[in-house]
Amino acid sequence: MAQVLVTIEYRNLEAVHDHMSKRLHVSGECTVRGGGFAVEIAPLSDPQHGGINTRMLTLALNVIPTGESPSKQVLDYHQPWSDDVPFTEVDFRVESPTTATQPPTLTITDVQ
Repeated sequence: MAQVLVTIEYRNLEAVHDHMSKRLHVSGECTVRGGGFAVEIAPLSDPQHGGINTRMLTLALNVIPTGESPSKQVLDYHQPWSDDVPFTEVDFRVESPTTATQPPTLTITDVQ
């Protein structure tokens, strides 16, 4: 059975490191063309597959069949920040049984 390509358009994506709360916040909006799928950002199921760039945090983009049509969706992800690993970028890897349009790599903005 062939995989379905899910076309996703992304808007207002940002990655922010909040120094006060010591948290990373990745947020934005997406529109799933044709609906029928939910999209979420999560930690990689296997952090070993994060890539070779130690300054780039790779997160999972889960595309989950729902059968419903919530075309426009909000993306919201938080995780603790460790100063031991000074990430400068966030990248995404699709981790689902479908293939999907990936968001662009984001540069992390620092906020005091």
